[in-house]
Amino acid sequence: MTSTEAEEIAVSDEIALGLRLKVGDLVTLLVKTPEGAMETTDVTVRNIFRFDDPLGNKQVAIVPLKTAQRLVHMPNQITAYAVGVRDLTALDETMAHARQVIRDGSMPLVALDWNELAPYYRDVVAMQDGVLAIVMMVVIAIVLAGVANTIMMSTFERKREIGTLMAIGFRRPAILSLFVFESLGLAVVAGALGVSVGAAILLMVAHTGIGFAIPAGSVVMTFPELRAIDLARTFAGGLVGAVVASLIPAFRASRLNPIEALRAD
Repeated sequence: MTSTEAEEIAVSDEIALGLRLKVGDLVTLLVKTPEGAMETTDVTVRNIFRFDDPLGNKQVAIVPLKTAQRLVHMPNQITAYAVGVRDLTALDETMAHARQVIRDGSMPLVALDWNELAPYYRDVVAMQDGVLAIVMMVVIAIVLAGVANTIMMSTFERKREIGTLMAIGFRRPAILSLFVFESLGLAVVAGALGVSVGAAILLMVAHTGIGFAIPAGSVVMTFPELRAIDLARTFAGGLVGAVVASLIPAFRASRLNPIEALRAD
């Protein structure tokens, strides 16, 4: 809706449902001016929309800027200006720049980020991050246990080979290195395959979005973003985890008695 479309309003579907409004209906808009006086005007319902925030969906209505300025007796003025930041890692830098511009100006303005404007959502995000961190720790522990178990079974199944290598002169550090590098090689192949499949799935989901249900029956669509740094961290984390998980089985393999290893079935 542009500023030239005077005396029109767009309302959320909750407001329209409560007031039994439909597009084309005439409603009276009542507002309070900064001086405390009441001002009214008749507006026509131009559009009915759905707001993702269940609380905001019961409160939000949109009017042209000129209409709002006239109603509150603030010609050519605004009370708030929203700036969208696409990359949240640049939020602090953007806020610092905005506050510097405000300090250098002559108008009494203040810059607030979304954490200050919406502490509820800040707390929800913090809680979700904590829950996801716990889940990730559990998943990593399970994966590392699986890697360690696989290497341990490989050690038990190849005792005769280990004994043969020791008999022909392989030292214990060399035996340990063999198992560690074997785990590293498997981790490289599995990590590359996993990262490729994960990236492909993420790219597909980025187009369709993921719907998260929140209280009051609303659904928020989330569109994940594929970043090279995240892929690199995941790949590197898998390699480090595989090496760490293989250390104990590899150490046990290097400590085998050559004679007993050669006698193993």
